[in-house]
Amino acid sequence: MSFEKEYIDVFLVPTGLLIMLVYHLFLLFEYINKPLSTSIGYENNDKRIWVGKILQLQGDDLRKSVKSALNVITSSTTATIYLATISLTLCPLIGAWMANNTTNFFPRELIYGNTSASIVSIKYICLLSCFLLGFSCFVQSARNFVHSSFLLSTPGVAAKSDAKKVERAVQRGSELWLLGLRALYCALNFLLWFFGPIPMFVSSIVMVLILGCHNFRSDNQKAGLKDQHQEKLNADTNDVAVEDKVSTGLGVISSNTSATMTLESISLTLGALIGVWIASSTTKFVPLEMVYGNISESIISIKYLCLLSCLLLAFSFFVQSARHFIHSNYLLSTPGATKEEDVEKVQKAVERGSIFWSLGLRSLYFGLNF
Repeated sequence: MSFEKEYIDVFLVPTGLLIMLVYHLFLLFEYINKPLSTSIGYENNDKRIWVGKILQLQGDDLRKSVKSALNVITSSTTATIYLATISLTLCPLIGAWMANNTTNFFPRELIYGNTSASIVSIKYICLLSCFLLGFSCFVQSARNFVHSSFLLSTPGVAAKSDAKKVERAVQRGSELWLLGLRALYCALNFLLWFFGPIPMFVSSIVMVLILGCHNFRSDNQKAGLKDQHQEKLNADTNDVAVEDKVSTGLGVISSNTSATMTLESISLTLGALIGVWIASSTTKFVPLEMVYGNISESIISIKYLCLLSCLLLAFSFFVQSARHFIHSNYLLSTPGATKEEDVEKVQKAVERGSIFWSLGLRSLYFGLNF
């Protein structure tokens, strides 16, 4: 029996999904058993320190620190609501395309794989499911962040049980936010599946490699974190001489986070709309007689694919930028965080956020060229 190209979807697509699943199961195992070896556990450790040191303060110091903490949580809530809104907005748009379009703009001869109507419908359903799952996670994340705001602003909150409640709410909000991002990452893979199983498989491998660089920490980075956690909780938290500077810093970082989330939302929205549009439209955006150059369908499709890749890459960079800016908010607003290692943590988080911001802009610049 001869091998047909339609069979390649049966092999490559489940294999790509299996690679993603195995990676995230391994990440979950490491997070549960050795949380400080992962970036998620490391950031949650910083959030526990943040909550504990805030609730150790008394009187006016506590009131001022709680006010800064509420601004930090508000920034996290805003970022979560941004992504929840975008995910929900894209769902009915994709659903409408599924119900009203039967033609394909992307030439089927360029897709090395199954191009039947049933497979195209499965692609739409998988893409839609990822956005719906992402929306659900972001809603629950916002719910936990809002709940932590109520807990943190409750008068007289100083007991260990109260601190545990706040820690749990902030940690759950962060975990659900990351789960929502994972759902969007899977949506990016399914979006590339419209161009065939090979791009989808390659994107799965590349995504696992990139996420592996961000989600795991080396031994020299995680050494001594447990001792630092207790040391920071026992440190003097009454020094609030830098309060005004911290407030200014939080305002600056919040502005950067808002700008990052705006560009992130634009990149994701345009990427999804362009991806679905080129898969279900027969119209040309520019009359072909106005184009002086190669106007074949294959070349036009390659142009769309390059533009889509740039937007999706920009979205990935802006997500990581927002993540680091939000983490720097928690670090900067931690009372008593004036030691050299604390300053280095904030500097590193802000620097990484700025680097990813610049990389995202470069991706958008390339998108303009295409």
